[in-house]
Amino acid sequence: MLRFLVGERNGDESVWSEITQILEDPAVGDRAADLCRLRRLYRVFNPLDSSRPYNGEAYLTVKAFLIFRELRIQFRDSGKYQYHPIICCTPDRHVRRALKALRLLDNTSHDMNNLIHASEIVAKHFCTDRYELYDLPLFFWNRERKPDLNSETRRFLNLTRD
Repeated sequence: MLRFLVGERNGDESVWSEITQILEDPAVGDRAADLCRLRRLYRVFNPLDSSRPYNGEAYLTVKAFLIFRELRIQFRDSGKYQYHPIICCTPDRHVRRALKALRLLDNTSHDMNNLIHASEIVAKHFCTDRYELYDLPLFFWNRERKPDLNSETRRFLNLTRD
């Protein structure tokens, strides 16, 4: 992975140049543009071309979401990199399992469409004008959860549903 991050090239362009271009393309914060941006970054880390030496080794499948979230948080005060929350909620296995346990997600598969769907659900419930918690409540709840929801969690989730 270090070789990938430090020196890998995609044609004539370094991977870092490609990543920088993806992060800084215009229309930051626009839902459709940011979804396109997410898919492009995902493809850098998970290429369709099996000839690239790190194909399948990068372990950055859901980390693309995390990269966008961290940039959004770090630059909140300056207003730069304020991506749409739908690409900032990291739908890792803990989050997808929590969504499934809460009957908010039917499928916990790891394909990009399902990851985006899971992130969209999280953004809807945990990224509002009042607070931006992203995926963290679900991540920790699933890691620490008991077999059943406690009453406070159940009450919170009932308040956040439509």
